[in-house]
Amino acid sequence: MRQTHKEEHGRLWAMIDAYLEMLRSGVAPDIALVMKRRLAFSNAYLAHVASEGPVFNRLRTGDPDHPTDRLLNEYGGRLRDIMPGYSALIQQWTPQRIVDEWPAYCRQVQDQVAHYQAFLAWEEANIHPLLDKADELRRAS
Repeated sequence: MRQTHKEEHGRLWAMIDAYLEMLRSGVAPDIALVMKRRLAFSNAYLAHVASEGPVFNRLRTGDPDHPTDRLLNEYGGRLRDIMPGYSALIQQWTPQRIVDEWPAYCRQVQDQVAHYQAFLAWEEANIHPLLDKADELRRAS
């Protein structure tokens, strides 16, 4: 379980790095490339989050005061904090607006990506160890 999530996070980090490199180039690339990469990351990120839900729910103890449940609740809250910015970015930045306002788009995306990066790092530091424990318990049984 942990290995799958680690691999997915690795792919997400690589996609983020490639997108940021494109944004830092200073020259607006072909809008088709921008949209292709934006859509690829969006799909990968949403698929990853969707795959985590059932896995994380199996980790819950049913006791809202248990540290694992509190941590998973925090994960949910952090995820809910990210989603409005993501949705606004997608809605506000149409392909034509991206072409017309490339430098502003780059700044706003870089700000949003910083939130993604912080969330992924927090998840790796706090949630992935729970997955390690679950894997150990499964192997022991």
